[in-house]
Amino acid sequence: MDCENDHQLCEEVEIDETFVGGKNKNRHKDKKVEKCQGRSFKDKATVFGMYQRGGKLVAKVVPDTRAKTLSPILSEYVTTESRVFTDGWDYGDMRSYEQMSVDHGIGFYGTTVVDADVVCVMVCTNGIENAWSHLKRTIFGTYYQVSKKHLQRYVDEFTFRFNTRNLGDFERFEFYLQSVALIMAKKVVKETLRGGKIPHTQPLVVSKPKFDELLRKMSKPKGGKKKKN
Repeated sequence: MDCENDHQLCEEVEIDETFVGGKNKNRHKDKKVEKCQGRSFKDKATVFGMYQRGGKLVAKVVPDTRAKTLSPILSEYVTTESRVFTDGWDYGDMRSYEQMSVDHGIGFYGTTVVDADVVCVMVCTNGIENAWSHLKRTIFGTYYQVSKKHLQRYVDEFTFRFNTRNLGDFERFEFYLQSVALIMAKKVVKETLRGGKIPHTQPLVVSKPKFDELLRKMSKPKGGKKKKN
């Protein structure tokens, strides 16, 4: 279900991290971990999320919350010149974005400001915090326990459900089938470009115009960045 966890985000984007793991109060006495709350993630897995207001969520499991780890992910999924809302964490060089922050550490959770275009802007990270709340309730209410090894798969499923939250059950299932068909089509295109043997074990449920479009896109050479003299 990672097809819904690979979007380009723009305009107003909230970013934040969450930590997935058990709480000390629910652990046996000999399994408790000291000082494991907040940003101490020695016994938890870290998930970095980016949420476009009124749009899509992208969430990735990361090894840590250092700027050198999160900054490349931010650059990959959030277009430059977007307005990015943070909780004040250090994400490295943010000059490509318009950064607006709150500080939960001092109890500052949000405010409303007026920008240069005389538009009211809500400075907060409530949208991404809402997504994390749903993620943790989904894990606790459905799976109860998940492993770090497969956590990204659970996160992918959650982002698929979250990003299709406005669809009915039938529409969501139909969208899922079409997404699977496109993934299969991309695999067939790759085999076609490599001149390999195309597997015919499963039917390809995608229109020929769509297949031809994928073939054109994937056959174009990727332009590298020019080196500065």
